[in-house]
Amino acid sequence: MRFRCPYCRDLLPAPPPAHCPRCGKAVVVPDHLREKRFRDRRRARQRVHHELEQQSGGRKRIPALRFTPIQLIVLLLVMTFLGALLITRARQTPAPAPAITLPQRAQAELNVLRAALEQFQQQCGRYPTEREGLTALISNPDLAGWRGPYVSLVRADPWRSPYRYATASNGASLVSNGPDGQPDTADDLRPSGWERLLQAAP
Repeated sequence: MRFRCPYCRDLLPAPPPAHCPRCGKAVVVPDHLREKRFRDRRRARQRVHHELEQQSGGRKRIPALRFTPIQLIVLLLVMTFLGALLITRARQTPAPAPAITLPQRAQAELNVLRAALEQFQQQCGRYPTEREGLTALISNPDLAGWRGPYVSLVRADPWRSPYRYATASNGASLVSNGPDGQPDTADDLRPSGWERLLQAAP
């Protein structure tokens, strides 16, 4: 249903505006006519959709995708580039480092302390005394030849027991009590080449 302006009789666009675009006067369209017009259009759309569904067997048609040869070539090139990029990144990803066990960590710390004690002995002419302990590797115990610090930190072993350091007439010893935390048991750990600490003092 088309409407005309009651003043200039010009046809109004759908839906009718509040003012006539030609004369600018207010246009009042009864609500029942406005609603009837929109209702008729909705029913017409529903009828068309219903007829299309009946023609397609009650199933909605999905439009087929059509590509030109150039579009297919571009798509293949993009997919090839992305595949090569993923393969390259997969090869460059480093393998995760194996987890370090507590005994391995303790052994590594013992080896570092052994090397520091040997350097201390070479520069100071002796190993630290038991009273000085491993702290002498960090702070100077008033020795002229001390050129440390030889280590940045001395901490307990991975089982929260302090490393046992002792001196003797034939050198020094460095031991971790191991997982059981008890001295002089089978699981005690010593630095690699620890016999070098048990050398005769100069």
